[in-house]
Amino acid sequence: MSSEQATKQIEEEIRTLKKQIEFILGATKTGLDIIDSEFNVRYIDSEWAKVYGDPTGRKCYEYFMGRKDPCPGCGIIVALRTKKPVVTEEVLVKENNRPIQVTTIPFQNAKGEWLVAEVNVDLTQHKRAEEALRQAYNSSENSVRERTEELARTNETLQADIVERKRAEEALRESEERY
Repeated sequence: MSSEQATKQIEEEIRTLKKQIEFILGATKTGLDIIDSEFNVRYIDSEWAKVYGDPTGRKCYEYFMGRKDPCPGCGIIVALRTKKPVVTEEVLVKENNRPIQVTTIPFQNAKGEWLVAEVNVDLTQHKRAEEALRQAYNSSENSVRERTEELARTNETLQADIVERKRAEEALRESEERY
């Protein structure tokens, strides 16, 4: 195999791998983007490009969030400053307020330039499950409170019955002593 054929084969394998990765990202509603220290979008996976369009020449905060300035608590700023991954939660306004977890991972490219890779995981099902758990918890708390109140009322009634019974017994005993 010639050097040119080997290069073409490697390029084809890379294209195939890229398609497979992008399929997995799309199927799992996971986004992947690469952003530079000036907030320029350098790469966006094809599924996100379908939703957000061409990122060329756009800042990430404008592209994803429709903002004019970096987002408050921007993970990119922290990740590039600390050189450590940062995990944040965001809401994608352009996607009906879809909640995502953003893991921002700083790295250096071959030229020594610092960039971040952002892995964006959909939290919609997670948030729904959290809400269902919260509702179930509140419902059980209400049930426990209602049952406790009911038991307290029953206890009060029984205590009153006991007092009344003791009075009746005492009255009976006094009556028997008189006769």
